[in-house]
Formats: sequence, structure tokens, C-alpha cells
Amino acid sequence: PVAATEASEVAALLSWMIEDQFTFLGYREYAIGATGMTVVPESGRGLLRDDSYRLFDGVRDVAQFPPDLQEFLESAQILMISKSNRRSTVHRPVQLDTVGVKTFDSEGKVCGQRVIVGLFTSASYNQPTQTIPVLRRKVHRTIARAKVLPDGHDGKALRHILDTYPRDELFQISEADLFATAMGILHLQDRSRVALFVRRDPFSRFASCIVYVPRDRYSSETRRRITRILGEAFQGTPEIRSTQLGEAVLARLHFIVNNSSGTLPHIDISAVEAAIAAATRTWTDVLQEAVGRHAVAAGEDTGIVRRYRYAFPTGYTERTDGATALRDIAAIDRVLSGERIGLALTADPAGVSGQLILKTVQAAEPIALSDILPILENLGFRVISELPFEIRPEGAATTVWLQEFLLAARGDGAIDIAELQPRFNEAFPAIWFGAVEDDGFNRLITAAGLTVTQTVILRAYVKFLRQAGTTFSQSYIEGVLAAHPEIVGLLVDLFEARFDIDLAGDRAGIVADITGRLTAALDQVSSLDEDRILRALMLLIAKTLRTNHYQRQADGTAKPYLSFKLASREIELLPLPRPMVEIFVYSARMEGVHLRGGKVARGGIRWSDRREDFRTEILGLMKAQQVKNAVIVPLGSKGGFVVKRMPTGDRSTVMAEVVACYRTLMCGLLDITDTISGTEIVPPRDTIRYDDADPYLVVAADKGTATFSDIANGIAQEYGFWLGDAFASGGSVGY
Repeated sequence: PVAATEASEVAALLSWMIEDQFTFLGYREYAIGATGMTVVPESGRGLLRDDSYRLFDGVRDVAQFPPDLQEFLESAQILMISKSNRRSTVHRPVQLDTVGVKTFDSEGKVCGQRVIVGLFTSASYNQPTQTIPVLRRKVHRTIARAKVLPDGHDGKALRHILDTYPRDELFQISEADLFATAMGILHLQDRSRVALFVRRDPFSRFASCIVYVPRDRYSSETRRRITRILGEAFQGTPEIRSTQLGEAVLARLHFIVNNSSGTLPHIDISAVEAAIAAATRTWTDVLQEAVGRHAVAAGEDTGIVRRYRYAFPTGYTERTDGATALRDIAAIDRVLSGERIGLALTADPAGVSGQLILKTVQAAEPIALSDILPILENLGFRVISELPFEIRPEGAATTVWLQEFLLAARGDGAIDIAELQPRFNEAFPAIWFGAVEDDGFNRLITAAGLTVTQTVILRAYVKFLRQAGTTFSQSYIEGVLAAHPEIVGLLVDLFEARFDIDLAGDRAGIVADITGRLTAALDQVSSLDEDRILRALMLLIAKTLRTNHYQRQADGTAKPYLSFKLASREIELLPLPRPMVEIFVYSARMEGVHLRGGKVARGGIRWSDRREDFRTEILGLMKAQQVKNAVIVPLGSKGGFVVKRMPTGDRSTVMAEVVACYRTLMCGLLDITDTISGTEIVPPRDTIRYDDADPYLVVAADKGTATFSDIANGIAQEYGFWLGDAFASGGSVGY
């Protein structure tokens, strides 16, 4: 059933192959019948002399052959040129070329196939297609089918496409597929766009992919990206066979994607083509598209592209999409405008549970890992990796460092990133710039859902508990709190219910309800030591009389220190003798305490260097003051503080920090102390009080209408003793 012209052309090809155009390595005959395709015994030669040697992996049942192969076996086409699964061990380590010639019985039905195995020689690849049988016919028919003038622009362009077409592909491709591909390439001429042309192997062993990309976008990295995309699409192993770079606007890459499973998947070529186009975009393209898709302030669109098209290193542009880049650029611009640090905490794009991405932006120099890692560890994260990027916006006076940290949360619980973000964004700068201490209490921000301000409350109580003489170390207490997030939340709720000035509802009822739930939760704590620690904190909160926590500065911000007044005689865990009341002042820079034996008491303030037990020192001095002042006033008092961040330098530098810490102590005392205005007791603003009026330490008057002597004489008449020196604070004077 074969046309004479085809038979003669195939015969010419076989003769051409003998003329040193093909290296013959093996020969075998196959019989095709109703039962399938079988090897003719002892027909093999060379590599195929062993009948058990498999030339083509896969099924042998004709009924299970892919449609393309079945169509070939049933057609009148004599010749099939393809590739074997086997690789050559001579000349070139590539897959063997196979030339199959069908045989027919007397009735014209296909009864077998004779297969020649080897390699087309290098000479065959360099010959013009017009001189090679079979190929010349394919080329001629394709040009004729295209209906273009041979000497016209399209005709010459089509001839060039076919002459430079990958030779292996030209041997193997069918005329129909060649026409479709060649015309698709012709329509690409002078168009700077990405295109993908795919030919599937009839045995489903591989896919041949010809990719066109704009020449100015081609690079080794582009090739790697395309390789990855094709490998994922066809679930195979891509190999680059040839690359063509000329004067044309497009570069051509030829890939073979091998698939050993024999089940080459069908793909959406347009989708893969779009993925390749995305992978070959330049960074300028990415920024321009992102600016076009997202709302950008008028006049800023061109400015963003201009300033940042060359600003980012390759490592950043290769892994970042346009939307993310715009968010990072906004943070960079804020830092360049004066913001001290930029932060962005997001979920891991890879979707790994419990993992987050933290980006920091800082001008001039990167954040040292030794500085940031302890902070992140104390916040409850493990740092998996860090990627630093130095960014140089056009026209900027300084470079900017963007660092990306991959974090893993400790514990098994899922992270609600939307709920954690605001707390983290508030906490990290406060810790980084020293407003909040960097320790294990910060783990409660992630473990117990506390704000950074709420951790300061618990930290202050634990610091007082340590000064009260507890034997438990701070690190142990931190671990206990992290292990009981529910109880920690209730402790904070108890504090807020007792002192929040804006609390709605029945305060006493709310406090009683929280106390009941807290007591029930504590009853479930199995460790005696943990129970003692948690109940001690509950007791301290319950015995707190006043706090300045809800007071605000003139600009509306929270005060940088916390003070609370305790009913010391009602706290049994305190060592004897217990003062009547005491005020503890805590900040990241200092800690201080003032102990008072009674409502009328006298004593001074001491700068202590005993950071671990300064309260013990102050308590001893208060006892001495009791005896010393017995003939002057009924009871003694004493206060003291420690400096936690002593600077290095000369005496003036040191003393400046000491005076600042002393003022913090005095402000903490004044914040929660009643004042006397004439004959009236004036309570501190924004303060819930659980004790009687107590004009302790402070007597205030307008400096323009009262003198120190006037106030002092009034105090002497009221209490029967002299107060001493004055302390100026704002518009009043305290004594």
C-alpha cells in the first residue's frame, strides 16, 4: 500500500545512511501480529544480537500502544525515525537513533518492522536539508503547504526556519507537526515574546520542547528556570540539546524531557508557556506590572520603577514577586525617610505550618545576627535561615539592608498570623531599641497571646518576687509562665480588672469571677514549685493597692516605667519585718523600691549596687532608720534603686545615668501618691485606689503662690515633723 515516491525516498535515505552518514550499531526484526509485537528470534545483530536486550521500554501489546504509534503501525507510512531509551557508548553519550522500516504481507497489511540502531554522524548534521532524502521532501511539502512565495520575505524566512531546525527533530517529526510548528515560528518573527512548541514521543518516553525567548532576556539563569518549569510540567528530567543565539530578537532553546514511567502527562501548553514567560521577565518588567496592578500614588509609578529597577541584587529579584517587592519598597522608603527600622511578619509562602517570614529593613548597615537572634529566640522562635540583601535605590544617600529570616515557632500549635502581627510589630521595636528588656518573658507574646505591655506587668511582678527573696531563678519562672499560658492570661486579666480605669461593668464581680477561674486553674497545676510561683504572682496582684499603668504622658503615650504600691504587711511571702506599704518601680533602665514603716515615716533614698537583692539592703536600712528616728517620727522609711544599664565613660556620663534613674524612681513614687492642695487630698489621676487617702511623700502647690517654707510649715503643723528637701516635677514641688 506504499506509494512509489515514498518507497524510493526511503530507499534513497537508506543508501544515504550507508555513505558514512550513520554509524550502525545494531539491527533487529520484529513481527507484528494479533498477539502484539515480538522479536524475531536470532534476527539481531550488533547491540541487538541478544534477543532479551530491550530497545524500547514499555508495553509490547499493540492494543496498549499510544495512539500515535498505533496510527503509524496501521498507516501506509514505511519509515519511522525515533530515539531509543538506550544511550550510546561510542562517539557521543546520547540516546541511540532508531530507524524503523515496516514490512507488509502479500495482502498489504503490516506484518513486521526492521529496526536499525546507531547514530547519525556529525557530517549528516551539517549537510543542507535539500541533499538529504526524506528531509528534503518534508521541507518542500511544508513550504508548498504554507502557500508563500519562495523568493518572498515569508518564503525566505520559512526556508531559514526549516534549514536551521534541530536536525534530530527534523528526522523524527511528522509533516503535519512540522508544518504547524514552522508556521508558529514564522509568526513569531521580530516579535519579542515567549513561545513553546512541543512534540510528544509516540512511545510517551519523552517530550521534545522548542522554546523561544527574547534574546535580551536570555541568560544561564533563564535557562535553569525554563529547565525546572519543563521538568515539573512533564514530570521528567529535562536535557538541553541545543541553543541558538543569533542576530534575531529571539533565542531558541531545544530541550528533551525524558520520562521513564512511560506515561508522559498531557499538559496545558499555554499555561506552561505563561510560566516560562513569567520566568523570563526582567526586574523592570516585574516592577512595571506590579505598579500597574496595584494602587500607587499618582506620580510615584514611574518613580518606583526608575529608582528600584537596578536597586535590588539578583538573589532578591529571582525569588520575589512584584506585589511583595512593592511592600518591601514601601518599607524601604519609610526607612529612608527617617523610620528607624522596618518590619514585616508574614506566613511562609511555602505554606509550611508553624513557619513565618520576618523581614527587617535598616539603613546603612545590616542587623548583626548576634544582636537579633537572642531577641527572636526569646520571642519564642527558632531561626532557620537568614538572607541579607543590600539595596541601593537610585538617588538615595545611603544603602538599605533588607534581611529575610525564616522562623519556626516553638511548640505544635498553629499560628494565627493576622492575630500575631500587631503584637509582634509593637514588641520587636520596643525590645530592639531597649524600651523593653530582652528576656524569656517575651515568649509570652507568642505562647500566651500577650501584648508587650502585658509582659512588662508580669516581668515587674517577677522582678519584685525575686527581690522578695524567692529561691527560684528568673529563667525557671519564665519557663513556668510559658508552660501555663491560660493561667498567665488570667493573671493579666486579674490585674486589668482591678486597675483598668475604663473597665465597664461591675468591677468587684468581674474580679471575683476571674479570681475563681484562676484558683480553679491553679488547682490543676501538678508541680508544687510551679504552683508556688503562680500563686505568689496572684497574691502580689491581689495585694496591689495602686499602679500608674493606666496613666499617660502629656503626648498620650504610655510611661516608660511601671510602679505599683503593695500592702506589704498582708503578703506573707515577704521576709520580716514587713513594712506597712512599699512602692516598687520598674523600667528597662532601673529598678527601685521604697519601704515605709507607717503613715508617718522618715528616710532617704540610696543608690545601690546590689542588683540581685537591693530590697534586702533597703530593708536593713529601713530597720536602722526605725531606731535612728524613733525620737523624731514614729517610724522609719527607706528607698533605693539600681542602675541596670550603666554606661561606660567619665564620671559625668555615669552620673547622668544615675540621676536619670533616680528621677524615674521619684516619678514612679509621685505618680501614685496623693497630694495636698490647701486642705483637700487630691488623688493621682487615672488611678484606681484600694487604700485610704495617703499624701505620702508629696505635697504640691503652685510655685507662683506658695514658697517652700509655707508648704513645709504646713506639713510640720499637720504631721508634727519636718519633711526636708524639695523635688520639682512639672508645675508642682514635692517634699
